[in-house]
Amino acid sequence: MVCSVLGYSLLLTNLAPTALAQEDRYYTFSTVRELAQIAVKRKQFPAIGIVVMRNGKVLGESYIGTRSATGSDQVTANDRWLVGSITKAMTATMIAKLISNGKLQWNQKLSDGLPNVPMKVEYRNATLHQLLSHVSGVQADTGIGLNSTITPAEMVKITSKASTPTIARSEYAKHLLSRQPVGKPGLQFEYSNGGYAVAGSIAEHKTKMSFETLMQDLVFGHIGMKSARFCSPGETGMPGAAKQPMGHTLAANGNGKSPFSPYLFQFKPAYMVFGPAGIGTAMTVMDLARFGQYQLDGLNGKNRYLTQSEFRRLHTPYAAGAKNYGCGWVFVDRLGETASFHNGSDGSFYSYLIVLPKSRVVVAAIANCGPPTDEESALETAAWSGVKWARSRIDK
Repeated sequence: MVCSVLGYSLLLTNLAPTALAQEDRYYTFSTVRELAQIAVKRKQFPAIGIVVMRNGKVLGESYIGTRSATGSDQVTANDRWLVGSITKAMTATMIAKLISNGKLQWNQKLSDGLPNVPMKVEYRNATLHQLLSHVSGVQADTGIGLNSTITPAEMVKITSKASTPTIARSEYAKHLLSRQPVGKPGLQFEYSNGGYAVAGSIAEHKTKMSFETLMQDLVFGHIGMKSARFCSPGETGMPGAAKQPMGHTLAANGNGKSPFSPYLFQFKPAYMVFGPAGIGTAMTVMDLARFGQYQLDGLNGKNRYLTQSEFRRLHTPYAAGAKNYGCGWVFVDRLGETASFHNGSDGSFYSYLIVLPKSRVVVAAIANCGPPTDEESALETAAWSGVKWARSRIDK
């Protein structure tokens, strides 16, 4: 099934990623391959890819299951998967580099970042940092549908005359910033794809470069994430195409008995606007793990691309209102230390990335099906089980 019809209610990404596998729920296994096999047996997805790292070395990686529930091709290490909202951490890293280079400022006001965009007076003094921390006051736009804050028809109208994603984002920024704020900037947390789209537009305006080029130059290319692309699923070599994982949905029947339905989210206006928030970002699971390791090295002062304090800013909640959310990262105390993590989904894939600076552990996991709504996520449990397994080997 390809979802591209205006009447559909379209899911862009999960709500603010606060749901965790149960604290006391971990799988028992000896190898990462065994962990992946256990997760697939929960029947929440046709396939999973998972990488577990410690001290910059791969302790184990595994790719188990079929690319499509209707086929027999097995997933491989070279397959590209959609990472969804984990892209927010990548967008924030790109913007942090532009700030380090003097192109932007953390306290840059929206009125300065987008001087030619009309906006409600409440937004004029909101800052770039607040956009990245979801406390700018802008509306969520995490879904597109009749019960969402923006409809498919509105998205089509906003982007109808846009010949490039950069122009589409500029037009979207005008639309979003003309709408009533959800709260006073800096005080109320509202997880927002729209905020990240506006942040991307500010970067484009100030550098005269496209968001996609900035990400390739300052994040993907620099880190060595050679597989990373912005795409529309189904394009050659991308998720949903031949010899690549297909996305799926999972009917909410519970107990791991739900059937899989092949599914791709293909709605061009969303891909033109919401790249900075995570729509259409594809890569291998290993490249996702590389990004996690890059963050881990930075937090531990072993990455000179940004200063340690700049990496820590990305992994620190905004002073007021953001609770446990930094710039593209969520923070949780688990297994005796504070972890940074994020998840992501457009309804067809589900991704998870965990970074533990103290234990020097990184776990990346992606499944080719949207997350379950009526039971504990096997992908999340597998990811945290990988963390626990890696920590048990720290002193070995």
